[in-house]
Amino acid sequence: MGYGLLSVRQKKVVVCGAGGFIGGHLTAFLLQHGAASVRAVDVKPQNQWHQRFPEAHNLVVDLRDKRACQEAVVDADWVRSEEHTSELQSHHDL
Repeated sequence: MGYGLLSVRQKKVVVCGAGGFIGGHLTAFLLQHGAASVRAVDVKPQNQWHQRFPEAHNLVVDLRDKRACQEAVVDADWVRSEEHTSELQSHHDL
């Protein structure tokens, strides 16, 4: 487990791009390793996601829309974007 992921235990985490290969595997990893909650977000319809997890809060939203992005990350402790490989430490960075 990488150093950055150690801090997600008992955190509310958002994975953007969760419907893709890497985002789906990251979602699984976070669920298996103690994240308090995982919000899985992707623009694709869920039937096109690589994998889905019923224990995650799965959302289909277009994060190019600022309001949708703010709603997707509300109350999150940690946000990971697989689409652009950028990392935000909190939703307050928006």
